[in-house]
Amino acid sequence: MQSQLTELGLIASLLRLDASWEQCSFEIPGSCIVQCLDEGCIEITAMQNSKQRALVYSAGVHGNETAPIELLDQLLSLVLRGELIPHQNLLLLIGNPEAMRLGCRELGTNLNRLFCGAHKRLDVDGEHVRAQILERHVADFYTSNTGSVERIHLDLHTAIRDSKFAKFVVYPFTHGEALDANSLAWLQACELDCVLFSNTPTTTFSYHSARTHGARAFTIELGKVNDFGENDLTSMSAMFEQLKYLLSAETSQQHSLVLERCHWFEVSETLVKAQAQFELCFSVDLANFTQFENGDVIALQADEPVIISDGPKAVIFPNANVAVGQRAALLVKKMDSEKIRLIAGDQLKLGKF
Repeated sequence: MQSQLTELGLIASLLRLDASWEQCSFEIPGSCIVQCLDEGCIEITAMQNSKQRALVYSAGVHGNETAPIELLDQLLSLVLRGELIPHQNLLLLIGNPEAMRLGCRELGTNLNRLFCGAHKRLDVDGEHVRAQILERHVADFYTSNTGSVERIHLDLHTAIRDSKFAKFVVYPFTHGEALDANSLAWLQACELDCVLFSNTPTTTFSYHSARTHGARAFTIELGKVNDFGENDLTSMSAMFEQLKYLLSAETSQQHSLVLERCHWFEVSETLVKAQAQFELCFSVDLANFTQFENGDVIALQADEPVIISDGPKAVIFPNANVAVGQRAALLVKKMDSEKIRLIAGDQLKLGKF
């Protein structure tokens, strides 16, 4: 497995249908111990661990979101070749390898709706089993990294459509806790200048890590879905540099938060597909964050119009093809910097990540 990962890389190893994923452990001399757990699940234990951060990097929760997988492939290759020396422990996860091999978003169920134990409430298929596996590895990893270590989970995605903001972040629901200015400043250093604040608990991977394990966890959208080899990774260079820094640096880095530089949104409501007779009243290629005004009809539920009120509101993640009972879109409202200051309170200070 070591030679396969080193010579072929993570993506090629996962795409090989004729090769099994072997559980194994091997050493990168003077650097780290690499453990191949389940398929697409790799734990890196730093030999020179400064115990500042316990990192979880995940990608490929949706199998056709290739750019983040390519980023983690490059990161792992640097570690395996000894070109990047970890000083923090890392759990690297490719969420849905089978969907990745098939080039599809999901096998039968949206994996990013099956965390926080949601996999137990529905019929079991490949994604339900995978959610259990991923939850178990995250729990084991954070349990083994004890003390004052900062828990961080970055779940990397790309969107199925264009966006008014090519890269953006979904900040999980905080249950009334103050926003973390250190995290916001770090996200800004990654050139992620658009932040969407959730307004309710969810069953996404990042919310699971935030709520269950107290991690600084975020869903990070890095552009649009493309095939392997067709992604412009240079547009994600700031993100990649920060992924490397968090893993290899012995200390934390200070970042300044410039509130006025960011575009801030909060979820206003969730549009759920309540029945099979459902349609969205706009183009299938409508860009994320497209704004609608009061009185605009955005969907039909069994011929009953869904009309924008208390607008203007923008639409995020519209998808009429989801299963009945699932989210078909998010409606979001723009926030100003003053509202962010009120929500964040005393937390809006310079800090480290």
